[in-house]
Amino acid sequence: MKKSILLFISIVFISIFVNPTCLFAQDYYVSNSGVNSNSGMSEDSPWQTVEKVNSTAFVAGDVIHFKSGDAWREQLRPASGNENGYITYTSYGVGDKPLLLGSVNRSNKDNWKYEGNNIWILQSVDSVSNMDISSAKIDISPAKIRLWNEGSSDVSSEVIEDGQNTSYALKCNNPGNKTSDIQIILLNGLNIKRDHSYNIVFSAKSTKSFKIPPIKLMKSTSPWTNYARVSNGSPDITTEWKDYSVSFQANAEDENARITIGLGNSIPADTTLYINSISYNEIKESGINRDVGNIIFDQGKEVGIKVFNENELKEQNYFWYDKENDTVKIYSSKNPAELYNSIECAITKNIIDETDKSYIKYDGLALKYGGAHGIGGGNTHHIWVSNCDINYIGGGELVKGKGNRYGNGIEFWNNTHDNIVEKCNIGEIFDAALTNQGNGVAIKQYNISYRNNIIWNAEYSFEYFNYSKDGENK
Repeated sequence: MKKSILLFISIVFISIFVNPTCLFAQDYYVSNSGVNSNSGMSEDSPWQTVEKVNSTAFVAGDVIHFKSGDAWREQLRPASGNENGYITYTSYGVGDKPLLLGSVNRSNKDNWKYEGNNIWILQSVDSVSNMDISSAKIDISPAKIRLWNEGSSDVSSEVIEDGQNTSYALKCNNPGNKTSDIQIILLNGLNIKRDHSYNIVFSAKSTKSFKIPPIKLMKSTSPWTNYARVSNGSPDITTEWKDYSVSFQANAEDENARITIGLGNSIPADTTLYINSISYNEIKESGINRDVGNIIFDQGKEVGIKVFNENELKEQNYFWYDKENDTVKIYSSKNPAELYNSIECAITKNIIDETDKSYIKYDGLALKYGGAHGIGGGNTHHIWVSNCDINYIGGGELVKGKGNRYGNGIEFWNNTHDNIVEKCNIGEIFDAALTNQGNGVAIKQYNISYRNNIIWNAEYSFEYFNYSKDGENK
């Protein structure tokens, strides 16, 4: 008996010594009916959002369970495990596989506005009157706006009181040679979060008309990193007062970000720009904040035909993504929402982005309606994908303005090794169902297995390339 007890204690001691992190591994649960302030550690106390999962620090051996039958319209950015254990993303409960969607649904008749000649435009909720405000408005006093100039630029500024409104006035004598030569810093010290959306609203006029370069949500200090995709970010300023609304979707987190208008080499010489009625909010975005790769009608009974010029909208379901206004126009004999019960606009963004991640398992998940890759990311290893359904993926524009389209079911990019994809159902893929590829220097790809998968309606079942002459594949 004593020997048995000693043996048991020895086994426990060795297990802790060899693999201490897994001793503290935890199961977490996520449900549409959950609350992010819950512990997440039981089915009775689940979290609600993928964002909560993305922002949580996990340890090797942790398992994140998404509720079967539920769906999320958020990008999953998994955490890495280590050689002591994988981090697993899987399901719990009874029902369909938990669904990660890379699309926005626009199935309501009010989502579409008729422009004439069978052209319908997707309505945005980005207008000030329709905006879903999720934080208190910050009004920005013109007196607090900062001006920075350098190089050959010659500018001055003042605050003008006209009785009803207080305006910021910038007088430009010489615009300089580059955008950064003249900078208006509208707001400093912003606390931004990844994938959250923000909006700046202002009124402006100028003594000469000109186009503002893209307004930036950015890092306040060197290296002055741009933190966001911008919608309506390059407004045309006229000689009459107009209201402007610029939206940002943050791709980073920072407690001291700023909003900057660069005017160098764009505002004409001998011009005065006036700005007033400035406010800032966090908002809930409409979702159409980047290229739409595909439109899926009624779960795939029909799909849209993407074109790259507005004048090509001449046949039913031909659609065009308007980059300037982050919206979609489609040719349709009737309001699209009268012809179809379900309209999914696939956004050009990976549904799962595993860039620079390792020791991850995905088991029993469903991914649908993404305009980029289902699962994608560079420099990965020890990735294990099993029993997943990946459908209607790809079609987005690879390089803005070039017309090249892309989108793979699962892609391992650049350096990658020790990955497995098995027992998955992968279909309706714009490009390759499964691929490992790269264009970096001395890329190494090895020990990658694709086995026992069902693939249909993909341009390629498998695609492989390595541009590096010093690369290694085995």
